[in-house]
Amino acid sequence: MNKKLSVLATALAIILVGCADTSANNGSSIAATNDKPTFTESPPAGPPASPSAAATPPAGPGPAAPAARRDADGMETISVMLPGGPNGTVLLEKSAPAEVQVGKEFIYRLRLTNQSQATLEGTVLTGKLPTDFNVTASSPEASITGRDAVWQVGKMAPGDSKVFVVRGSATKTGTIVACSDVTFRVGTACLPIRVVEPALKLVQTAPPEVLLCDAIPVRVVVTNTGSGRATNVMVTETLPAGLQTADGKKTLEFNAGDLAAGQSREFTFECRATKAGEFSKSAAAAGDDGLKAAAGSKTIVRQPVLAMTADAPRLRYVGLDVQQTFTVTNKGDGTARNTTLALTLPSNAALKAATEGNKPEPGKVSWNLGNLAPNESKKVVTVMKADAIGDVECFAAATADCAKTSAKTVTQVKGIPAILLECVDLVDPVAIGEKTTYEITVLNQGSAEGTNIVVKCTLPAEEEFVSATGPTKETVEGQTVTFAPLKSLAPKDKTVYRLVIKGLKEGDVRFKISLISDQMTSPAEETESTHIFSDK
Repeated sequence: MNKKLSVLATALAIILVGCADTSANNGSSIAATNDKPTFTESPPAGPPASPSAAATPPAGPGPAAPAARRDADGMETISVMLPGGPNGTVLLEKSAPAEVQVGKEFIYRLRLTNQSQATLEGTVLTGKLPTDFNVTASSPEASITGRDAVWQVGKMAPGDSKVFVVRGSATKTGTIVACSDVTFRVGTACLPIRVVEPALKLVQTAPPEVLLCDAIPVRVVVTNTGSGRATNVMVTETLPAGLQTADGKKTLEFNAGDLAAGQSREFTFECRATKAGEFSKSAAAAGDDGLKAAAGSKTIVRQPVLAMTADAPRLRYVGLDVQQTFTVTNKGDGTARNTTLALTLPSNAALKAATEGNKPEPGKVSWNLGNLAPNESKKVVTVMKADAIGDVECFAAATADCAKTSAKTVTQVKGIPAILLECVDLVDPVAIGEKTTYEITVLNQGSAEGTNIVVKCTLPAEEEFVSATGPTKETVEGQTVTFAPLKSLAPKDKTVYRLVIKGLKEGDVRFKISLISDQMTSPAEETESTHIFSDK
């Protein structure tokens, strides 16, 4: 509601009077026009004004002037209270000299005080300048149009007080009268209504690359980035073909509930891939009033593939070295992490040497090959000594994160039945008619058993067979003595044959021995010379 106050200004002679809006009725009240209420003047509390300060009203009809008081500085002041309803009042005070000289500058003041408990809005103070008054200055500077000096006061808080000064001079003798109007709004009711807008943001994170056997950890964060509360928020995660949770689910739902402005909720889960490839995961959030948000992430699933080649000789003989080479290659598209190679040692061979970095353990030896990038290879070499006849088998196993392979080598180890044949005559020279003995020693110097060993002796014509002993029975045919086959002769074993002869004729003769076995393709031969003489 606008309220308006009109008061008469100080007279420039002796009289200080107030005046009302020309449209107001005569009397002791200040009347408001149109829809403005009428307000009754009342002097401020304080000591009464002195009789000498009484104002003389101007001649003619008009409202009664408020009582004036003389201030300490010699100025006379009138005060008008404007009721402001139950919250208090607004006070307008005007001060001017009781008397001035023509042409001599003087000032008059207006003080406006908000004595209510409410803030005044749009306050405007309008001063009606007298007709016989020449204005030279105003402070604060007023907007002067014609005889109106207007101050746009604006907002006045409870207790605020503002002073306005007009400087000028009277142009002729007599009485000058200045009136002032105050307009303002009071009691405006304001109800602030906060306008908000919730908004959802969804962020999904997952590792960009994993191996096939790795779990894929997924983190989903839903945030209310708006200014209002988001209600009944649900998050749905959809997994593509080839991905699933440990219990086989392809779709997951998370209840985020209500989210205040700026609030977040986080959800995590793990899934696994059933094959290698690139997978796109998608999440969607939805809430009341059509709130929506979406996010996704990509994960490449790679697969290391280990392959191993093993190289070893097909055949070796007892006592010789067996060298083996094992090469491990990653033929997949993912890094083979933490690759190891373990070699199980055979019981019939002893490890002599191995590639550096080996870790020997009872019955096996192993290597830590580290990480193998795609198409990268690493190899190890071992050297073993074959101690016995048989197959030397080595089993190698390579393992890495998400990959493994194995290989086996077989080397046949054979023995050699190296038969040594020796013959010596125990009596030499021999007289005609006398006897001598040939001692035949058969020694297996090799590493394999000799089987079906046959010893055959051929006597020269100058000698005659007498008798024979040995591991097998002999057969005599003319000058040839053959022993039955000896079934076997173990490595390092020996056997002895003895043959007794008698000298028949004089001469330097040769006693011949031959030996053959299953393992020999040609006979071993030996001769022993004997000198037969005649003592007659």
